Parts: sequence; structure tokens; C-alpha cells
Amino acid sequence: MLERCNQRQPPLGSTQVSVSGSSWWIDTTGWREVGRAVQTTLLAISHRESILALLAALVAPLVMDWNRYRPQFESEVSRVTG
Repeated sequence: MLERCNQRQPPLGSTQVSVSGSSWWIDTTGWREVGRAVQTTLLAISHRESILALLAALVAPLVMDWNRYRPQFESEVSRVTG
């Protein structure tokens, strides 16, 4: 939000900006709140994805028959290691 400067003191959480010789106040409090909300959301998503990946790693051996893929694993490992 942009407000014309009619005061000597800026409103709380605002920054003074000069544009074409006129002074304006920019409300920066709202942007900090948006940034905090975005950071909280991204952290929640990354934690949720980490928990799902860990759960999948723990459940996969119970569901899949890994012996069926053993020859493919062995041939790929021997190809990579030489």
C-alpha cells in the first residue's frame, strides 16, 4: 500500500520512498507476513514429503519381491563397478 507523506514520522512498519520529488510511505509489514507464511508453507511441504519418502522406503520392502529384480541389480552393479 502506498500513502502520501503528510507526517514527519512514518507509520509503523513503513518505509519512506521518494518518487519524482514526492515522498511516499510504503507499507512493508504486510510483505513480511506474506514471506513468513510462504516460508512456513514450504517447510510444512518439505517435512511432509520427507515423511512420505521415509514411509515409502520402509513399506516398499514389505510389498515388493526384490528377489525378482536381483539379476538386474547384479548386472547393473557389475557394469558400473567394472
